[in-house]
Amino acid sequence: MAKAKSKKITIEDALVPVEEQLYQIPDNWCWTTLDVVADYKKGPFGSAITKAMFVPKGPDTYKVYEQGNAIRKTIDYGEYYISAEKYEELKGFEVHSGDLIVSCAGTIGETFQLPENIERGVINQALMRVKVSEKVELRYYLYYFDEMLRQDITGNSKGSAMKNIPPFAVLKKFPFPLPPLSEQKRIVEQIENLFAKLDEAREKVQSAIEGYEHRRLMILYKAFSGELTEKWRNENSVEITSWKRKSLKDCSTALGDGLHGTPLYDEDGDYYFVNGNNFDYDHIEIRSDTKRVNESEYKKHFIELTDKTVFVSINGTLGKTAFYDGEPVILGKSACYVNTSDELYKFYLRYFFNTKKFIDYANEMATGSTIKNLGLKAMRSLEINLPSIEEQKEIVRILDVILEKEENSKELAEQVIDSIDMLKKSVLAKAFRGELGTNIPEEESSIELLKKMIEEGY
Repeated sequence: MAKAKSKKITIEDALVPVEEQLYQIPDNWCWTTLDVVADYKKGPFGSAITKAMFVPKGPDTYKVYEQGNAIRKTIDYGEYYISAEKYEELKGFEVHSGDLIVSCAGTIGETFQLPENIERGVINQALMRVKVSEKVELRYYLYYFDEMLRQDITGNSKGSAMKNIPPFAVLKKFPFPLPPLSEQKRIVEQIENLFAKLDEAREKVQSAIEGYEHRRLMILYKAFSGELTEKWRNENSVEITSWKRKSLKDCSTALGDGLHGTPLYDEDGDYYFVNGNNFDYDHIEIRSDTKRVNESEYKKHFIELTDKTVFVSINGTLGKTAFYDGEPVILGKSACYVNTSDELYKFYLRYFFNTKKFIDYANEMATGSTIKNLGLKAMRSLEINLPSIEEQKEIVRILDVILEKEENSKELAEQVIDSIDMLKKSVLAKAFRGELGTNIPEEESSIELLKKMIEEGY
């Protein structure tokens, strides 16, 4: 049960002036502020609760509720307790069943309503306690409060990594659209009905997106087992038995990696030091933080690369690929280069590095528990199914078409996800404007509800 505020206010104090109202609402609604409909209490200053004050859980101890309780939506998280003496000092920060706790730093705005029969305790400095008036439908309040926190209500953002709950002076005076209580309940019902349908649609689309990688791997499997080009072979009188199984060493003119060390950097140099993390499927990505070297260092670590060179990362994230396109680069140890021979089409090899067969092989042969490293010996021994160069090109052509369609489908699905999220925002925007078609103009004005809150301390 919400505890009444001690300070009484007038109805004039509780109403938001017309010039400060955020948007038009129905005539039987009214604009009030967050501090009128709920009581807020931020946790104590950091020095008020420190680890030195914690004691083992016992019969006369009190729980310290943490941000993790709000984020994980559970009372079972956390193991910090304080003595009865310390609890008496911090009793102003006590929480009860039905209170909302809100995360206030880092991951902000996560809310959790404390259930019945909780352990007696207090909030720490990373939480805020909210006691919502019984004259306000809790779920309506939560929808509005959550949406408000997702906006920058202060007009400025302090810090990039850590965001905090707005200052109390801003938070408490933020406008709150108050419908009649029965309308609040109807709004919540409508929101939840619409959200349920949108969530169902989102789940189906997300499932399709998650199936994309499986479909891609299956398509690649069919390509490198000869299934995709069965029709082509029949039309060209080619037998599957013409395929050879060769090691990567035997179908390349050169295979190696880059510098196992650190070159002499030169921020004014005209050459770049790249590793596997610079590979982006078909090209080398030169970023603003990519290290540079001068011509002398480039010549010192020169490796002959050609228009038939395929790169693949063999350290850290395995299997990232790129082609060489004349970039002025020297290579690091995570960059493996393969100068393909005339019997190996470079685009065919790039696709092979994307197959489950290669991924499984790389993970099996790699050393290192934290950072995986695939050695050159394993790369040279890697076996690949090798049809004629003409059939390799046909395989690549088919894969280009099929996988482009798959990628386009994935992008469309991701756009649908974004649209669903936007629709949810639209539903909430309409809800707080009284535009969901649930309002009954003849109902008693919410000003009367507001008067009752004021009379009772809210």
